[in-house]
Parts: sequence; C-alpha cells; structure tokens
Amino acid sequence: MLRNRRIANRYKVLGFKVVSILIVMGSSPDLLAQENLEMWYTAPAAQWKESLPIGNGRMGTMIAGNITSDTLVMNEETVWTGGIHNYINVEANQYLDEIRQLILDRKYDEALKLGDKHMIGTPRKLQRYQPLGKLIFDFGHEKANTTDYKRSLSLNKALVSVSYKNKGYTYTREIFASHPDDVIVMRFTTNNSEGIKFKLKHTSEHKSVGQLRGDTYILKGQGSEGQNIKPDIRFESRIEILGKGTLNLNTDEKGSLEVKGGKELVLLYTAATNYKSYQDVSGDPEEKCDHILADAKGKSYKSLFKRHFTDYKALFDRVVVNFGNSKSYDIPTNKLIEQAKSQQEPLLDALFYQMGRYIIIAGSRKGTQPLNLQGIWNDSMNPPWGCKWTLNINLPMNYWMVEASNLEELNDPLFQLLYDLEKTGTKVAKEHYEARGFVAHHNTDLWRAAAPVDGANWGLWTFGGAWLTRHLWESYQYSQDKEFLKKVYPVMKNASLFFFDFLSEGNQGYLVTSPSVSFEQSYTLPNGKHGRLCEGPTMDNQILRDLFTNCYRAGKILEDDEVFLDSLSLIKNRLKPTTIDTNTGRLMEWAWPAKQKMITGQNASLWGVHPGYEINYIETPELAAAAEKTLSYSDAKSVVWQSVGSWMSGTKSNFWTRLYKGNEAYHEYEKIVEKNLFENLFVSFYPKKYFMADGNLGVAASFNEMLVQSHRINKKGNTIIDLLPAIPDVWKDGSIKGIRTRGGFELNLSWKAGKLETLKILSKVGNTCDLVYGGKTVTLKTKAGKSYLFDEHLKTK
Repeated sequence: MLRNRRIANRYKVLGFKVVSILIVMGSSPDLLAQENLEMWYTAPAAQWKESLPIGNGRMGTMIAGNITSDTLVMNEETVWTGGIHNYINVEANQYLDEIRQLILDRKYDEALKLGDKHMIGTPRKLQRYQPLGKLIFDFGHEKANTTDYKRSLSLNKALVSVSYKNKGYTYTREIFASHPDDVIVMRFTTNNSEGIKFKLKHTSEHKSVGQLRGDTYILKGQGSEGQNIKPDIRFESRIEILGKGTLNLNTDEKGSLEVKGGKELVLLYTAATNYKSYQDVSGDPEEKCDHILADAKGKSYKSLFKRHFTDYKALFDRVVVNFGNSKSYDIPTNKLIEQAKSQQEPLLDALFYQMGRYIIIAGSRKGTQPLNLQGIWNDSMNPPWGCKWTLNINLPMNYWMVEASNLEELNDPLFQLLYDLEKTGTKVAKEHYEARGFVAHHNTDLWRAAAPVDGANWGLWTFGGAWLTRHLWESYQYSQDKEFLKKVYPVMKNASLFFFDFLSEGNQGYLVTSPSVSFEQSYTLPNGKHGRLCEGPTMDNQILRDLFTNCYRAGKILEDDEVFLDSLSLIKNRLKPTTIDTNTGRLMEWAWPAKQKMITGQNASLWGVHPGYEINYIETPELAAAAEKTLSYSDAKSVVWQSVGSWMSGTKSNFWTRLYKGNEAYHEYEKIVEKNLFENLFVSFYPKKYFMADGNLGVAASFNEMLVQSHRINKKGNTIIDLLPAIPDVWKDGSIKGIRTRGGFELNLSWKAGKLETLKILSKVGNTCDLVYGGKTVTLKTKAGKSYLFDEHLKTK
C-alpha cells in the first residue's frame, strides 16, 4: 500500500508545472512550522516505551502521565554493573599465528573453536547499564472523575506537560531536565483550594537506603555486581521539595513520603555517583548533590525554566525544517501516525527528524557519556544487549546526523570515549596481539573494554576503534579546524599503526585482516559448510581504505613525516579491492564466493557506500550498480524481523540516499511508520519491540542526505555539494535552514514541486566548493563570513 501510494505521488509531482517563486528563507511559514513541533495525546501512555522522554545529557526519565499513580524510572548515565577492569586475555597472542594458519588452510571450524577458547577477553561478557531507581507518585485521582486530559512533549521547549480535570478541579504537571542547573524539575499546580496532595516513594532495585532530611528526600545506594566483578559504583539521588504556603512532609508506614502543599509545588531531582573515569571511582556523590541543589533551590521555577529553555533553544533552533507542513494539525500524535500509514503527513516527517535532534541534545552533552543503545532511557536491570556501546554499527550510527544537523559540539562524549579507548586499546594491541597502535573490538562499556568479548563469532572483529576515528576526520571536514585536527590526528595514526602490524598475507596475495568476521554474518561455502570466522572480508578492506585515506589526508595537511604517509599508501594498495561476484552481479562480502547462511539486512559489503564513500554512481558506477543490486536482493529476502527498525532501517535508508534513490530511502521510513514506530516516535526493533536510539538517529541522518550531500571532493580537493540529490517525490514543497556541509559551509534552501527554488550558502572559513544541481556544476570561491544567494538555476542573486 505504501509503495503504491509513493508511486502515485511520483506521477502527481511529475504532472505539476514548475513555477519559480523566490521566497526569503526563514519566513513566517517556516517559523510557524517550527513552533508547531509538539507531540500530544489525550490519554496516558499505555506502556513505558510509549512515555515521553526528557534528559539533560547525564540524567533522563520517561513520563507516562498516569492519573491515579505514575512511575518515573530515573537514569543516571554512570550506574553500571561491575567495576574497574581491563578484560585483557594475556594468553591470546600465543594462539594468533595458529588461528591464522587454520584460516589459510580453510579449516574455519577449527579456527573458530580455538579462537573462542583462547582469544576472548576475561570475563567474556561486558557490564550492563542499569536504571538508578524510581519515583512512584500516588495522586489519588480516579480515572472515572477525570476529563480534558492532555499529555504533550514540546520539541521546541524540551518540556513535558500533563493536564486534566478531576472532580472539576484542574491539575497540571510540567517536567523538564535542565542542563545548566543539572536537575530534573517538576512543577505541580492546581486550582483546588485544598492544594497539592500526593504520596511519593523514592526506591531502587539496587541495595539502597532512603531518609528524609528536612525538605530533602535522599536515597543512597550501591551498584550491582556483574560478571563476577565486584561493584565499584556508589550513588546518591535527592529530591528537594519547594512549595508556596504550608508544606507538610511525612513518611508513612510503607516508606512513602506524604506531600501536602499549596496550589503550586516544585520538585527538584538530581543524582550523582562516585564515577570520575574508567579508572577512577573516587568521586563523592553526596558532595556533588549538595553542590547542585544548593545552587538550584535558590532559583525560582521561572528562572530555572528560562535558563533551561535558553540553553536548549540555542541548539535546537539552529535548524528549521519544513516538509510541506503548512496546515495546522489539530489531532493527537498517535492518530497522526495512523493517518501516515495511508498518506504522507509532512508534520510527522518534521517531528520525526527533529525528534532525532531532540534525542541527541537530551542524551549527549559535553562532559557526559555518549548515547548507548537506549541512551538515558532504560527501565530494565537486564536491558537488551546490556544497553552497551556497540561499536560495529549502533554507536557510530547514533552520531551520523550530528554534524549536518548543526549540533557538532554534541560529538564531544563520543570523542571522549574514543580517547579512553585509545588508552585501553593500546594495552590490548600490545598484550593481545603484540602490535603497536590501539585496537577496540565490537563492544565497550563504562570501564572502556577494548578486548574481544562475547565469543569469536562476534568478538574477533578489530575495527571498533578504526570506525570511530572517521568521526574525528568528519568533524574536521565540517569545521576545517586545524587545531582540532592536530589534537585528534595521533588517534587516527595509532589506529592505522595497529593494522600495519596486524595485517598478514592471505591466500590470494593481498594483505588481510585475520582472524575476522563480516559484521556478524555467517556464510555458506560451495561445499555446504557454514562459518563466520574468515580473512579479509570486504567490509574490513573498505574501513581500512577509509582509515588510511583519511589519515593520509590529515597527515598531508599537518605535514607529518613522508615515510609514514608513504606507508599508508603502499599498504592501502595491497588490500583487495571491492569486488563484484560475476555469478550474481552483487558485491562480494567475503574474500571468496559464498552465500549468506541467513539473508539479513546487515549488508556489510555496502559500508563503502555509507558511511564510507568509495562507491557512488559518479566515480564508480559499476560498483554502485552492484551495491544497488545487493541492497535490493537483501531487502526482498531478509527475514521479517531483520527487515525494518533500529539500525536495519538506519543503514538501508542511508545506502539508498547515497545511491540517489530518494523514494527508496523514504520507503524505509514509511516501513518504520507502518510497523516499528511507538506513539512517542521512538523506533523499535525485533519482535519484542525493543526501543533502540539508533533507529531514530540513523533514519534522521538519511533525511539530511536526501536534501544535501557533501562527501565527494573534486580533483583540486574542494568539497562537492550536491543539492537535493535524493529528494523523495512526497516532499513536493519545503525548506531547510541551517544544514551544514563539509568544507565549512551552512546552507538554507527551499524547493517547489521537488525542484530547487532558492539557496543561501554561508561560508564559515572561506573555502572554494562546487555546487551541483540538475546536471549543472558551479564553482564558488568564497570569503569567510560571507553569504551567497542563488536562484533555481544556480545563478547568483
């Protein structure tokens, strides 16, 4: 149904007569559309996963908005199981040569058994991220006596509101997570002369004890053991209750706090742990909470909200997007989602895109941990996949949209994790592989594990660190900040040095990674045998070429020694090129012909399409055609639960955009709307419908790439900016303000009937770029700080 609707829209668009109407970017329709970004509902959330999220980078919670009682699961980013640990298996290097020889001899089963027994870290599993505790509110209101219910999340204000009438009286709750004041703020108001009344329980599934000290409700506790590693985490969380008029606080026999106040009551929540770094747990959570609340409780609610709003707005308002949402939508978001299953809803598209930016702002601030699989919105002591940082797709995908979406400083947590992994990974490289440089494998945790874990089928993949370094290079490409490049270049260089030592000669004469796996994918050989461990799979070679190329370009800019730079080129040229299987016309995933044991959406061989950029229709048309054939084949044959949602949709939507197939990219989003979208716009994955942050962030990144791409460079080394390269037919009219490109540019553009209408380009650093649209290329020489205006023909105005 969705595909038929998309085709119908395509012909409708092609039937339009294109008329050029020049508009001023940032005009009132855009601003009105931005102000309309509110998700709202007429009932509480039916389940926790449909609740509305708030976060200040390090603390987060979800609000269901229940009437009688409501439970808020409180997250603090450093509440993890276990403690300081390095995971290194000191005997691993003794078996590396033997495993490589078994792979050369094509004894893959024997290599797997040996690797699984001797080359996995200790312990074999990583630690888990866990919620700190719960706030359980008992309001005593009955549903039967409730009317005029509304629950909402304003993406413009980062504010959750709940309001209703009970027995004729109005009750409201406003909740936000303040980054500048480091507190979660809850305001309760009523017009009932008896004032605010509720019971509150402050609990945790960890070992903990609560106490009331004046107007402060305190919970102290200790983290949990994990994988037989003693817990090092100690935490404290506090609730400060401020009210106008008389404020009575008492604990009842069940440990609940009885709260009675006037017509307005403000609750401040904060939490802290003793975690300072992966090797230092000497922090004082009591002192941290003292400092935070001593400052915050002296401010009025109005002042707290103003500081929060000013801080948030400075980030969120950098990008304004309009996908044709000019009309007013006066329906709840859950009904908007239902409508979108049969017809495109421009407001929902804008909400989804800006929800991605909201998640990044709420969950990734300077000085915090990066977004893990669920960010700071986890309700389980045993969350799916431990809520870890998964380096072979999920963590990188969480940050794909950051640069283009004008939120570049929110990369800082990702970079800090990488700097830590360089340290722990240097030890792993030396002791695990007897190699220089640093290495990280497919997962890490709060304690910055860099060794292989889980088992040889997953763990013996050495590209976690190498993949993450491309985010350093990407950040430089967008900012053109040479001081930043000087800081991060040694990390890129150390990632390269590891592979100088790790690569060995394979059966075909190429240098190969061995042992390795192709993105958790198993193969079936012509003789019928199945396996996963291998040498030199396509994805590895693509990542290595990307790493060596980026490192070479950075080294040239910084004038590093020529011997190292020549080595990068020589080794890169000894890697096997991406190859087309002559029997299928698809890209080969392994170094030799093989079938996937189970067809999934993992598509490892397409890494060179995205996030890499060695395959495209302009420079490598044959490989691009083979990539498209690979993607279409897996799309049609993937098992249902691996065809849509989470990183499956995030990868495929971006593959399609890089192949200039906007309708197909948009269709990946349509499938999410139809099957995998909770009513709070969180994307789910798997039959059990797990929430995974990467689904939102990966697909939102593809929205950027549908409108603007800038990954290619010309022969002079200048950025090529492709305008509307993969715009889907359903986005007939629209605009975007503030989208960034590589080369140091910021763009405002509008389109009408799917065609470019106006373009404004701001040059931040004065580089030259090529503007490409409609088969035309215009070279633009710029001056730093100057803006340039173009019409639909790329003629200057």
